[in-house]
Amino acid sequence: MAPRRRLHAWIAAAALLLGTGCQPQALDEKVTVRDDLSFSMWLSRQSRDLTLTDRRDLTDALQQIKFTVMTASPGLTPAEQTQAAYAQLQGHTIREILSASYTLQHDRIAEEVAALLGREDRYRTVDPAKLNADAREFLEGFKGRMEQRRSEMQRLEDRRLLIETR
Repeated sequence: MAPRRRLHAWIAAAALLLGTGCQPQALDEKVTVRDDLSFSMWLSRQSRDLTLTDRRDLTDALQQIKFTVMTASPGLTPAEQTQAAYAQLQGHTIREILSASYTLQHDRIAEEVAALLGREDRYRTVDPAKLNADAREFLEGFKGRMEQRRSEMQRLEDRRLLIETR
């Protein structure tokens, strides 16, 4: 390849890399929605840039925010709750919304686990062999649910870290 052609090839490659590197990531897109319909339409437009997990988590994030609004303001009508939830999304990036949602979910589960720690300690002292079948089944189910909650907390934390650093 002639030196001039090689130079043009390097310039074209550099321009391509620079052009693709300068585009904002999908997670840095600001959310501009005001109701369920506009959220649905906005999310479908984002489908080519976001992973399926990100889209599913965004839908979960909206539900988490709606739940938070509902519990924080019990006197609001459903329409007012929806409006308040979308107001919280407005202008924030996808990354910020997902991170906040993972934190909300993690903290809710952590509170639940903390409330059950005393019971878990008491159940550890119980010998399952001395229990009837129903009590043994309950004890095993409780242990399984606690382990499931802890693994869900870890999954949420891992996902939050991934979103923040991706």
